[in-house]
Amino acid sequence: MSIAEFWMLHRKKRIVLDEPPEDWLPKALMGLREAPVTNEVAMVSGRYLNTLSDPADRLIAATAAVYGLRLVTADDALCALKDIEVLANSA
Repeated sequence: MSIAEFWMLHRKKRIVLDEPPEDWLPKALMGLREAPVTNEVAMVSGRYLNTLSDPADRLIAATAAVYGLRLVTADDALCALKDIEVLANSA
């Protein structure tokens, strides 16, 4: 999940926290590395034009592909991808 998506989900009350997000987020990210959206990630995102309608999902999938990351998601469209490793997180 990207930080932008985190804020959107929090604003929509799909993520409920016991403290302000400004306090929670730095603690949650402690020890994690950033996977920046590079030119390569942007180019690879084009692979997903036909399968993912959400531009953010295309960037998330491309980031996982470029950096060899495993996605943990409940998003059906991302879970259906076969070229990246996805761990389905059902609600």
